[in-house]
Amino acid sequence: MKKKATIYILGTQYVDDDKDFVELTTEGEFVKKDGSFFLTYSEDELSGVKGSKTTIKIEGDKKALIMKSGNSHSTLIIEPEKRNLCRYETEYGDILFGISDCDIFCQLNDNGGEAKLKYSLDVNSGLVSKNELDIKVRLN
Repeated sequence: MKKKATIYILGTQYVDDDKDFVELTTEGEFVKKDGSFFLTYSEDELSGVKGSKTTIKIEGDKKALIMKSGNSHSTLIIEPEKRNLCRYETEYGDILFGISDCDIFCQLNDNGGEAKLKYSLDVNSGLVSKNELDIKVRLN
């Protein structure tokens, strides 16, 4: 059953010695299905991808997917001990990212909770950034 939720995401990106933060607090939907948790929300002008929808699927500590649909499409696959290649659509063309050095911490349950995703992005095996997403879900 879909539940309305407030979703808070703190994204941290590390590039060389620089550290950048992005915070998002939005209303969305929270669903538990077949042991996985789904967080879905609409993007706005501030995120730079207005008209897109983001769904984050978290399968415990084993796997997470960040899926964007709408004006652009992409799926990032985050799995500990694996490197996945993921296509990311932009208005200028597609980029093929490598996703590796992953870690997932999931403390979600039927009533919300929190999760943390860590991963590295590379292009042509060259490190672009290390990333962390701290996610908190509160049911409305």
